[in-house]
Amino acid sequence: MNSLRKELDRLWKEAVYLRAGYKSELSGKEGKQIGGDHVLNAHHIIHKPNNYLRYSLDNGICVTSGEHLYGCHGPQEERYREWIKEKRGQDIYERLSIFKNNKVKDLLLVKIYLNEQIEKMNYMYRSIEFFKKNDPSFIKKTREKA
Repeated sequence: MNSLRKELDRLWKEAVYLRAGYKSELSGKEGKQIGGDHVLNAHHIIHKPNNYLRYSLDNGICVTSGEHLYGCHGPQEERYREWIKEKRGQDIYERLSIFKNNKVKDLLLVKIYLNEQIEKMNYMYRSIEFFKKNDPSFIKKTREKA
């Protein structure tokens, strides 16, 4: 069970990093995984008293190690909470708090969920890279639609 939990923690972190494009969601600083200068951390937005909040991607945000230590868990915690609200919506803490008493017991289902999310995000990023490489006007077209 302990090795499964470690594997799920690793998968959760990978999914949080991948969803953020290996950049801090707060500052945009690039992680070493994509050639940047920063070590990234996957931060739980609210405490993780159960498996649902521990492994929910909605409860994860990618930050640099400095932002994690000095902001999310340090003297600037309140400022970072406001910043997270700006990025994820003013009600993010209330939405996640609803799940504090959720009892997800089957960790194998959690593993399937995380692997599916990672697979979807990898597919999405590969598709975007393909279009960038093969259609230089892709980014311009995408921005015009937004």
